Amino acid sequence: MNEEMFTLLNVIFFLTAIFFSIFLVPVCALADSGIEEQQKMFQELRQAAAEKRLKESRDTVEEAYGAHEKSKFTPHNLNYAIIGENDALTQISFKYRLGRDWNTYLAFTNVVKWDIYERSNPYYDINFKPEIFYRFTPEPEHLISVDVGYWHHSNGQDEEDSRSWDRLFTRFNTLFDINYMALAWETNLYYDLVTGDFNQDIGDYLGWWDTTLYVLNIFPTDKFNVDLEFYICSGKQGVPFDYGQFRAGLMFKWENAVFQPSLYLQYFNGYGEVMADYNERTEDMRIGVVFLY
Repeated sequence: MNEEMFTLLNVIFFLTAIFFSIFLVPVCALADSGIEEQQKMFQELRQAAAEKRLKESRDTVEEAYGAHEKSKFTPHNLNYAIIGENDALTQISFKYRLGRDWNTYLAFTNVVKWDIYERSNPYYDINFKPEIFYRFTPEPEHLISVDVGYWHHSNGQDEEDSRSWDRLFTRFNTLFDINYMALAWETNLYYDLVTGDFNQDIGDYLGWWDTTLYVLNIFPTDKFNVDLEFYICSGKQGVPFDYGQFRAGLMFKWENAVFQPSLYLQYFNGYGEVMADYNERTEDMRIGVVFLY
């Protein structure tokens, strides 16, 4: 290679280096900066959506567990309609605040189990659960309210098909935040008053406490939301878990959807899903919709 060619190659290399330093390096840096800005913007949008969902979840729980002066009718237990391999189950539950300045509530829950696959779609059992309770709203951060009251549980039948149960209860309603999830935890302690003539041994199958945990806002997104439900009812004397009840639920909701109810998948295993089955173990998986929770 002669000297002129070598010099020319050096000049070309030098000019190429200048071109990269002047034009391509800033462009690459700008591209990297743009990617970082997009990632930051996406992260901020996700955070805003998560905070919005957390606030909505907290508002829902506080409406159910709190004492709001302007709210007369509010949700009590879940409201749903679900269907399984053997039957269908519906539950309607609400409460009404009796006075603006005193936290006394009337609540009502109606559970209907249908033999929908029978010829005439008869009701298998209809349960009625009226309650009256006073709600205390203490100061601790996570303890939203404490309910003290009385409930009656029966199936409205007579003679040997009759089932009834009267109890006093104390209910603790709590709310915790973990990152962008809300944990709503409800625990009931019971004291038996009167047991029906044809279900005197119901306390052998369903004990003196139960607890429900809702894990809300699992996926912090503005597109959809997933909540989980776990329920345990103790067995005899509050300990043996070969009796009692276990229920798990999954609620899936599309945000801004035309169809407002959430999809609801529920698994149940235990005694006394309805009063007619208080001494029989049943296991069911059902799917449907949940309206208010």
